[in-house]
Amino acid sequence: MNSAVSIHPAVDQGVRPGGAADFAGGTLQCRCADKPVKVRVGAQTAHNHV
Repeated sequence: MNSAVSIHPAVDQGVRPGGAADFAGGTLQCRCADKPVKVRVGAQTAHNHV
């Protein structure tokens, strides 16, 4: 019995590594006028809504 679930062609066969070897990181900040939230990204990160 095959228990594989097909979700989307972009990820059904796995997710390939991406990014650049020279990724230096950075800071993300929301646009709130009062007390904006800042997040430091120091490594390549995969994010997917699957």
